[in-house]
Amino acid sequence: MSQQGKLMLTLKVIAITLLVVSASIVLMSAVLSNYFEPFTLSPSSSASASTSVYDPSQNYTLTVTAGNCAINIIDSGNNTLHATLKVSSSFFVKAFARINVSVVDLNYEFQISTPQYWGITAIADIYVPADTISKSISVSASNGALNADVPNVVREISLETTNGQINVRGDAVQDVSTHNTNGNTYISVFSFNAISSTAVNGNIRATVNNETSTGSISLSTTNGNVNYYSNPASNLTISASTVNGGVTVSGITVVSSVSNTRQLIGTVNGGGTSVVLSTVNGNVQIGSSLPVM
Repeated sequence: MSQQGKLMLTLKVIAITLLVVSASIVLMSAVLSNYFEPFTLSPSSSASASTSVYDPSQNYTLTVTAGNCAINIIDSGNNTLHATLKVSSSFFVKAFARINVSVVDLNYEFQISTPQYWGITAIADIYVPADTISKSISVSASNGALNADVPNVVREISLETTNGQINVRGDAVQDVSTHNTNGNTYISVFSFNAISSTAVNGNIRATVNNETSTGSISLSTTNGNVNYYSNPASNLTISASTVNGGVTVSGITVVSSVSNTRQLIGTVNGGGTSVVLSTVNGNVQIGSSLPVM
């Protein structure tokens, strides 16, 4: 190749390189303008949503969806249903917060929007009426804990999250359902109708103090331990198993028909509430508990 040809090729390469660099700068500037708040340290924002006052004789349902956000279910102390959201950033990242509300009759849906960037902290508080009966409360989230103090008027609560802890506490809750992927689950209730809790990578611990001759409890995880604590005076029909682990009992008396290291089938006080406990890689522990106050 002649010197002139080499020079032309070099100039073309330089021109293409400059074009690519210029385009990259423009693109990066656009990205940074969306992600960063200039001259603002630890920016934050908040949002809120509220409904009108309820007629206590009416029943409502509530669905909450969120990502990258911790959610707390709290007794509102009155007849209103409302939500607050606070988002903060540990650096210069913009921290927007939105709650979209849709209503069909008495069916409410709160859609919580938060940034999906590193360094973001988001917490949503959902306040539910303590004097108005709820047909159901359903929460689906990711990358955040779910904490629920369930009023007695809630008939059914369903909680599902990925990469977060689940905590459920209540006095008289009819139906409790949880599913957790990559996180532990803790359930503490006094009376109930049915409890179903599943997990993929996480422990499940349930403390239940008023099992009757009816009702059902099912606790199942793949990689984790299952701990179940019951009032020794309860009437139970128990089936517990593990593939890679052990089953142990303390504090209550189980009359067993099958009992070995990895499986237990039996009754407590003649049988009653169906209790099914299982894990693949982990231990199952059955023990006694004091009443939940």
